[in-house]
Amino acid sequence: MIKLAVFDWNGTLLADSKLTLLAGQRELAVAGLPPFTLSFLRQYFEIPLTNYYKNLGLTPDLLKAHATDMHAAFHDIYEQGVNQTRTRPGARQLLDTLHERGMTKIILSNHHVPGITQQLRRLKLDHHFETILANDDIHGAVHMGKTARLETYLASSHVQPHEAFIIGDTGEEITIGKQLGLKTVAITGGMYSTKRLKAAKPDVLISSLHDLMDSLEDL
Repeated sequence: MIKLAVFDWNGTLLADSKLTLLAGQRELAVAGLPPFTLSFLRQYFEIPLTNYYKNLGLTPDLLKAHATDMHAAFHDIYEQGVNQTRTRPGARQLLDTLHERGMTKIILSNHHVPGITQQLRRLKLDHHFETILANDDIHGAVHMGKTARLETYLASSHVQPHEAFIIGDTGEEITIGKQLGLKTVAITGGMYSTKRLKAAKPDVLISSLHDLMDSLEDL
């Protein structure tokens, strides 16, 4: 029986992939890269971001020289647009259904807690989540700590890993789930191409949050 739902935030619950593309274009323009498409982003995006930058051909020296300005450029665009973003279709219905079933819900993210909290309140979804496992502030957004955060949370909870699932739009969530023994759900339409998500071999692959409840029966 599933007792815990672990949600990634960006691209999974929040439909911000296009905004991330715009912010990413501005960020990488600082390092001299030309504009790129969403399909290009989905082909090369990776966490930790150092791997993503390497995929794009940024050398360590070039990244070091521009890192501060790149970070500022990304968040300048992202923070301007995030208040116009919405949840992905089906998110509200899904969260209501999980609530009715008595399932605990948490957010696990590389984003920052204040930013997620602000958006949850704006979207009137904050009552759904027991906790947010993320970075303390905007300056820690590149930090890679999701696995450790979730492992610590599980150790202090009464939920066994096999009683939980994790859902995300990248290979990172699938890897975390497999490492910690959770069921894994991948959703297309976020930051990874469908081909890359299939290659990561999640337990379930869905294209819409509307499909998750039916898929949970197979976990």
